[in-house]
Order: sequence, then C-alpha cells, then structure tokens
Amino acid sequence: MEVPDDRIRFSFRMEEVRAAARSAAVHRLNAEQGSDLIAISGLRATMTAAEVDALAAAGFAPEIGILAERELEAEVKRSTAILQETDLDRRAELCRRAEAIWSSPAGSGSRAAWLDLRTGGLEGSAVMLSATSLADPAAVVAATAHELGHEVLWGYHLIDRSRPDAEALTDLFAVFHGFGIFLATQAVERVPGRRSALQTLGYLGERGASDALAAYCFRRHLLFPESILPVMPAEVDRAVRIRTFARLASLVKDAEIASIQEGAPLT
Repeated sequence: MEVPDDRIRFSFRMEEVRAAARSAAVHRLNAEQGSDLIAISGLRATMTAAEVDALAAAGFAPEIGILAERELEAEVKRSTAILQETDLDRRAELCRRAEAIWSSPAGSGSRAAWLDLRTGGLEGSAVMLSATSLADPAAVVAATAHELGHEVLWGYHLIDRSRPDAEALTDLFAVFHGFGIFLATQAVERVPGRRSALQTLGYLGERGASDALAAYCFRRHLLFPESILPVMPAEVDRAVRIRTFARLASLVKDAEIASIQEGAPLT
C-alpha cells in the first residue's frame, strides 16, 4: 500500500490503551464536572491514575490522550442528555443505552483501530490490534490491511470519513491491493457453541468479500498472463470459495460474450 513505516505506530495493546483512555476520562470527569453529572454517569475506571501514567510513559501517551478526550466528550454528552430529559420513558431509554456502554469494556467488539495522531499535534497515525488476534495470523493481516487502508484513504484525505460506505470502501481498497484472500478468510466465522451457525465479519460480509476477490482476480488476469483462479487456502470457508469461483466464472462468461459481440477474442 506504499505507506511509509515511519508514519505508523503499530501495537497489539489496543485493550490496554483503550482501558487507560477510559480510565483517564473518568478521572477527569470526577475532577472537572459538577456533582449532578457525576451522579448520573456510570462510566467506571479500571486503571488507577498511576497505571494510566505508566502506560503513557511506555510510549502510548498520544493514543491515550486522544482517546481519553473522545471518551470524556461522549460521556459528558451522554450524561447531560439523561440529566436534562424530563420524559420518563425517554429517560429510561437513554439510561438503557448508556448502561450498555458502561457495562462493556472500552473498545469491546473491535479487533483493530486506526487513530490519526495529527489531531493531537503529532506526525503519522497509530494502528492498534487486539492481543487476541495474535492467535490467528490471517486475522492480523486482514485487520492490518484494513487499518492501513484508513491511513491512505483518510490520512491523505482521499475520501470523506463521514461517507456511509467509508468502511466498506476501505475493505475494497485492501482487496484490490492484494489482501483479498485474507479478508475473504475472515469474512465468515463459526459462531461459538453453535456448530452449524455462521456469522459474517468485516464490512463487506461473505458475499461482498467473495465478489470483490473474484473481481480482483479477473482484472489481475487481464493485466498479467497467469492463472485466473486464486489459490484458496484450506482455511477459507467452503461458502466463500464456492461463491468466489462462481462469480469469477460469471465475469469470464460476460467478458467472452462481450468480446464475441465486439469481434475480438478474449485473451
């Protein structure tokens, strides 16, 4: 993707950094806000101020500072809305939504994150991955490819971050830079405890990842004299393989029909 390595701060300590940022936000909330707002907030620190400072001193001060500011801003807005709501039903709904956030670990549900350090006055960006991803090398490659896509597309202002399809477009960017096998591998995962159940991962899902991989393989074949069929690792789910090859066959058929209509054979 041609991202200079000196522009990226890379780590597998996302959970620690996010926990430190939330804890720092809670400490600031208790020190800076009025008692009414503090009484409403259910955000809890899981690290002491000393522990936060130690992680910051270990080199993560920029990430902690930026994320803590976001956490604090979000919590003040959330708690203020609850405090000012007079409709009891609406207030109960706001509390329910807030409780879902308060009861979940900071950053839960995410395997990786891209953070623009320029917002903190520094150079470059940070890519943080969950330590649990180390157990699956393909997941590390897929997540890293996606986050580096953010560095190119968002870091260089090539697309607007507010686009509704920004995340899916970032997955497509990774596929068309040669990481499609890894994203397809991660597109489908077995649901723990349910032997026959599957869930789709990533922003493209199984269908989108398969179609994108097929399109990449077809276009690459038109540029380079190599096999049109990708080498699919055994770990790739059978549904992904079948859909990719079916979509690839459809692309080849459409191209052959077009070449016949134009009077030029497909090479």
